[in-house]
Amino acid sequence: MKKYQIILISVFGALVLLIVIGRLTNALQYYSVPTKSNEPTFKTGSHFLASNLFKPQRFDFICYKSTAPEYEKQTWFHRVCGMPGDIVEIRNGDLFVNGKNSDGPLNLKKLYVIPYAIAINLDFEEGEAIPLPGDSILAPLETIKQKDIIQKCRLYIDSKEDPAIHSTFGKPWSPYNFGPYTVPANTYFVMGDNRYRSMDSRYNGPVEKKNYLTTLF
Repeated sequence: MKKYQIILISVFGALVLLIVIGRLTNALQYYSVPTKSNEPTFKTGSHFLASNLFKPQRFDFICYKSTAPEYEKQTWFHRVCGMPGDIVEIRNGDLFVNGKNSDGPLNLKKLYVIPYAIAINLDFEEGEAIPLPGDSILAPLETIKQKDIIQKCRLYIDSKEDPAIHSTFGKPWSPYNFGPYTVPANTYFVMGDNRYRSMDSRYNGPVEKKNYLTTLF
């Protein structure tokens, strides 16, 4: 057997062994993205690796086992927006952590009221654009990538109490006006980057550290 063949077989064997050990210990996991909850950062169908060798920091993504009754034991992943002890608040659609606006550096998807004259030149996925009375539509925009367009639009805010949020927190909050809420010890407050289309801690409560599987990289 030639030397390069031996090297290739050795490398392949090492990779297989690493994957097997990783799967057994959560040291290395491979996932694909099944939903739109973290767009635009993670597109549906994209892939990533994850590991439990790194402790998550604020605004890292983590994987965890869902505790929502209808999705129990499914593996979900969201961005850590609140560490234990942090005060999390959403004011008119913007996230504040310990009193500081924390959405600015992130390219997120949020809903906007868009004048039809602007919307006609934009591409939306089927079903994303909802016509409104008058000359505007309701549709998602990317907060950094489409910043120039957003300046001519209005962020959509629905302050009506959300029954699911009330059931979890016992407060008359909505996804757009939430908190202030102090993240309990040994938990993370997670949110999807697709803020209008994510079942996250706003609805299901914080994620217990023991339930988190891996930090993405």
